[in-house]
Amino acid sequence: MKKILALALSLVLCLAMAGGVLAEELTPVTLVMPRSIETLADAPFWSAVEMGYFAEEGLELTIEEATGTDVQMVAVGQADFALPAPSLILPSIEAGLPIKAVLQYGAWNIFGFSALNGSGIDTWEDLNGKTIALGDASWEALAQPLLDAAGVTDVEYIVAGENRYVQVEEGKIDVLFTWLDEIYLLLAQGFDFNYIDGNEVLKNSANAIVCSNDTIANRPEVVQGFVTAVQKGIYFVAANPEAAADIVLNRFPSLANTVTWEGAVAVMDAIKVQSYGMTEEDFEEMSNPTGFFFDYKWDINIDSCVTAGTISEPIEHDLVYTNEFVNNGMTDEDKATVEADAAAYVCTSELAKAAGK
Repeated sequence: MKKILALALSLVLCLAMAGGVLAEELTPVTLVMPRSIETLADAPFWSAVEMGYFAEEGLELTIEEATGTDVQMVAVGQADFALPAPSLILPSIEAGLPIKAVLQYGAWNIFGFSALNGSGIDTWEDLNGKTIALGDASWEALAQPLLDAAGVTDVEYIVAGENRYVQVEEGKIDVLFTWLDEIYLLLAQGFDFNYIDGNEVLKNSANAIVCSNDTIANRPEVVQGFVTAVQKGIYFVAANPEAAADIVLNRFPSLANTVTWEGAVAVMDAIKVQSYGMTEEDFEEMSNPTGFFFDYKWDINIDSCVTAGTISEPIEHDLVYTNEFVNNGMTDEDKATVEADAAAYVCTSELAKAAGK
């Protein structure tokens, strides 16, 4: 009997130790954002965390607000990944920062402009000579390429901070520089804005996941795992926007004080557009594979940055991004699993319950 008890205790101890080893085997990775992380906009990442996709890849994700420039933090090894726009990626590479993009997070041009309905500002031509509200002075580098492509001139940028959309609503500033998930949310909250879609004049791509060249060379398995998990997270949001909204609302319950259920789901719909476009044809192109870098879109990014003076001359594509990891990432079998996960998800957030979900 004593031998049996000893054997049983040894087995329990071994299992406990194995569990500890398994937990320790998860490699921590950090994604930095140049703003607060308490936002609906990061739903693909939180969905991938909640559904276990990062853990399946042997990773444990932390998302943090950057303490400096997110790209510089990645370049010097203070963070593993960042999500900058092309207008920051390209000049950073030209300046010699050792970074490269490994997943096209925003495959659609997410940026555009909004004005009050009835203001007479409805087209690109109407933007000539108008005042444009920015949240930060650096956003001019995002807005100007769109205006150049549309032939808009004589605008005045006004740095209006976080409540810039209120100033546009009150008529203090003519136009809001915005992006898809923000405008979808504002419309769901009842703001009477139109939307002048930047993709009409500049069919480029938006933000991309970047990491350091050192990480690519010496920890390719980490990059591959991260990319695959994010691909699954993006696909999950597209498969069930309500589930994705619920996941973020559970993680950050205070968001329920600032958004309705309809508004939260609208942001997820916008994320789907930024990843997969507007039409079924767009989805077919941009989901095979998810996060693919299209040369023609980056030709536009590069040309517009040269025109705007953000970079001095064109940069070769292979210095900017690689499709290696997206091509070797999420499989058709993975897609089927994600679709099943999305279909089986049950909403539990207080906002979802109040909406009858």
